[in-house]
Amino acid sequence: MSRRSVNRLRNGGLTWTRSGLERWRAIAAPGAPRVAPFPEDGRGARIELQSPRSSCGIEQTTALRGGKPVRIEAEVRCELQGSASDSGAALVAQALDARGRVIREWITEPILVARTPVRVRAYLQTPEGTVTLRVRVGAVRSRGALDVLGAAVIPILEPEWRSHALAIPPAGPPSASSVRRVALCVRDPGRRLVSLLLAALDGECGRPRLDVLPAETSLAALERYDAVLLPEDRLPRGLSSIGALLRFAANRVVVVSLPATASASRGAMRVRTVEQPEDPMHAYVTWNGPATRGFALHDGFPFAWEGSTPGAFVQRQATRTAAFKALCDRWELSPLLKSLCNTDAASDRVVGLARSTDGGGFYVLDLLPLEAPPSTLGEPAPLMTLVLNLLGCGVGGLGQFCVPLATEAEFRSLIREMAVRFRGCRVHDADVPAVELRDQIVSFTGAERSVRATSSAAPDRAAPDRGWIIIRTGRTTGDLESVYAAWMYFKQLVRMTPHVCPYVDALLSSVRLAWQPLGAAWEATGGFVAQRSWRLLVPL
Repeated sequence: MSRRSVNRLRNGGLTWTRSGLERWRAIAAPGAPRVAPFPEDGRGARIELQSPRSSCGIEQTTALRGGKPVRIEAEVRCELQGSASDSGAALVAQALDARGRVIREWITEPILVARTPVRVRAYLQTPEGTVTLRVRVGAVRSRGALDVLGAAVIPILEPEWRSHALAIPPAGPPSASSVRRVALCVRDPGRRLVSLLLAALDGECGRPRLDVLPAETSLAALERYDAVLLPEDRLPRGLSSIGALLRFAANRVVVVSLPATASASRGAMRVRTVEQPEDPMHAYVTWNGPATRGFALHDGFPFAWEGSTPGAFVQRQATRTAAFKALCDRWELSPLLKSLCNTDAASDRVVGLARSTDGGGFYVLDLLPLEAPPSTLGEPAPLMTLVLNLLGCGVGGLGQFCVPLATEAEFRSLIREMAVRFRGCRVHDADVPAVELRDQIVSFTGAERSVRATSSAAPDRAAPDRGWIIIRTGRTTGDLESVYAAWMYFKQLVRMTPHVCPYVDALLSSVRLAWQPLGAAWEATGGFVAQRSWRLLVPL
């Protein structure tokens, strides 16, 4: 175990040695279950629980000041049985003050069965007065086996610039071609990318068929496909230059990895791999086209994959050189995505290129971020939305990615900002600072209609025949899904010219529409559930 920097707790392998035991300690209820290293290689901790009333785990503490946003995760595999409401494997975090007293405790939803490794992941912001954070990984009131493969507490980037909740995606152009057959050329047909794309394209009427082919498939065999995905570092024979790739993409969609494109550029494009041991690296959208339907300009989303260091992430970027700029100018390649990292040196670098063609398009894009391991939060994969866009699949129902707001005051402030950004809405609330607000109502008139309402409940004298439709969301604490879903709908409703919602006038001529965004207290749960206690655990 090593602390790589301030406020980090990490042990990728949980090596169960004497030095490891100095940092991680076993905790269990009386009649302790067995905690031991894996018999195979001594890496990680295996916890065996013989009784359905057994509870056991491992814990460690790390210095962490108050007000710090962090991501906590543990990689586990388990087969447990238990009948209690909190039975199963879980991740617990406790914020401690200078005297070692628990200020606040968080616990994730328990897991009973995970036959393949899964990330138990959660986010929190430590309360004021926090000096130490204690992390526990284990099982409560369960029988069976739990393998703990890794754990980390990682400070995260401030989320303000990654995406904006009020951003409106432009009405992007439709896909340039009709894609019916897709070729995916890979060396290993068992890699996770294959299963993910098969699942995304399977079973829906109208979606293209995916064929998984060897990486060395000939150019002649690829000619019959409407879209070709080339995620490996080497290109098939016959596509060894940028000119050849663009000719091939003249009547189909072609997606090529950064290293493969660099090899075809004959030295004009160089690629570097950047590793970041903090929060996942991001990319932001810099191009409006078939690939970016559903994304607003400068929308940011996670775009990285796991590095060699446990808990770290990597991203491949095109280096900024005169030769690379000349290459893009010559072949009319536009930046599709640019990097957003924790340093200026690694940010604003090209991580994706695009060029539309008459029958498709040419895209330089790494697909490795799709293979990031799943977690209990079930995070969306915005890159999959981008790939499905390229393949002409309808993804309008997937919504828009944005970073959840951490506090109610931030949320209330952005609701107020709607009246400034959009002519078609008006916000009604008390004349107090956002931190003191407890209720708001937004009324809508459409982008091209004048706002005449003077209060959330006052009748509109100009249209006495219209009734009110009031939509209420966030009626229970932590219900962020309904809030963000309604928010996205209303943003589409008040679009400005030239992308005005086609039915807004008809709708608002028959009814008066209002939205109460938040009926209960805002709480970004971040993967945690209602408080439960693990006080039955005592040090071994």
